[in-house]
Amino acid sequence: MGAIGLVDAGMPGDSGATTLRGPGLERRVLRDVEIFKHLSDEQMNRVASLGQQLRVPEGKVLGEQGEPGYFLFVIIEGKAELSVRSALGEVTVRIAGPTESFPLSSVVGSGKLITSARAMTPMKVLALPCGQLLELCRRETDIGMAMYEAIAEAIASRYKKTLSHLTTSTEMVLKNAELWVNL
Repeated sequence: MGAIGLVDAGMPGDSGATTLRGPGLERRVLRDVEIFKHLSDEQMNRVASLGQQLRVPEGKVLGEQGEPGYFLFVIIEGKAELSVRSALGEVTVRIAGPTESFPLSSVVGSGKLITSARAMTPMKVLALPCGQLLELCRRETDIGMAMYEAIAEAIASRYKKTLSHLTTSTEMVLKNAELWVNL
């Protein structure tokens, strides 16, 4: 629903993004990208060649929770806010920045987005079409295994941070509740 990349994928609609033209991404930028960390330079370039560099304006929606994920975005510049719906409204669960990729759920599991994503700042991203990326990973299993290992590490790291934040938040709520009880 208004998510970025639809025009770039050959589908009708206004993506609000600008395709970047000119020389490719510098190798040093790609080398720092979390999902490329186990790839050789040649493998990394094969994966990156599937994508399109885009400039994304601040506030642009990059995906909605529950919708299919058509692109895996690699952030080159800028920040994205990832949020989930709750009974209290939208809750920000993570801020993603340069060298991070999202939504990982678009290439693992059902392919449905578990978070919504919005550009917090103007962004420069590499948009990798999920269908083409998954096909490359099936066809070239060495690339697929290296990427999935890096994706699993990224998910584990994010989960660990989430648990730490939840623990801290819960402790704060319980301490505040204890203060009210003792008044």
